[in-house]
Order: sequence, then C-alpha cells, then structure tokens
Amino acid sequence: MHQTEASFFSLPLCLLDEIDYPIALLHADGLLYCNAAAREQLAVDETLELRDGLLRARRPRDQSLLQAALRAAIERKARRLLAFDSADGPQAAAVVPVELNGGSGTAALLVLGRRHVCESLSAWGFAHCCGLTPAEHAVLSQLCARRRPVEIARAL
Repeated sequence: MHQTEASFFSLPLCLLDEIDYPIALLHADGLLYCNAAAREQLAVDETLELRDGLLRARRPRDQSLLQAALRAAIERKARRLLAFDSADGPQAAAVVPVELNGGSGTAALLVLGRRHVCESLSAWGFAHCCGLTPAEHAVLSQLCARRRPVEIARAL
C-alpha cells in the first residue's frame, strides 16, 4: 500500500519516503504503510519479505520473533529490538508502538537497520568537504560498505 496521506496517521506519509531508514507501519490486520527505503530493501532482503500485503520473516524462527514483537507493540505498547541472522551478519530491527489518530488503536512501527552506513554520494560529499585524498576517500567508501580493515588493506 502506498498512500500520500491516511486517516490513521497525521503526517503525510510521502514524507516517510524521504527518510533513508527502511520503515514499515503495521497493524494487527497487516501492513498499513511501507516507505520507499523499506520496499527497496525488502525486495532483496534475505531475512524479511513483503508478500501479499504482509510483512513476513523468511525463516520460521524469525517469523515467531517478529510476530511476538509486533503483538507486544500493538497489545502492550512494548518496544523490542530484534536481530535476524543473515549472511552479512545480524540484521537489526526495532519495533516501536505508535498511537493511531483518533484513539483508533496502536500500530507497530518497524524500523529496519540500514544495509549501508551511508550512500556513496554522502561519502563523496564528506570526503570533499574534509579535503580527503582519493586514497582516503577509497578507504572511507570501503568502511561505509562495512568492509573490515584487513579486507580494505588487501583490496587497496
């Protein structure tokens, strides 16, 4: 579902597309909203997927953790921090309760950890502003791609 404004949320939802963290808003009945960053990440994610309007974990154990966290947020207004196993290391996610407009209930805001520390354009802008050399910029780009120093040294 992609809307620019909805009655359950007082903020125009298109603003959430400007946030570079993957965010999904869920209710007991399913997905209410998924921002652009979340749709992009979920299309290739190995831990979570968006299918038939529902957000699901790909592994049964992770699905149990996700469901328990969503229920806790919606029913008890409890916050949870989750970690799903992936080939790239743990994939973090925060589940935060959010009151819907007009006292119509509580939803769960799922904030996924970003896969990349920063985008290449952000790293280039930082390097340019700080006067980094091309070699320093190359190291920074590798760090932003979550490469270990040993791997960076071998590659460069």
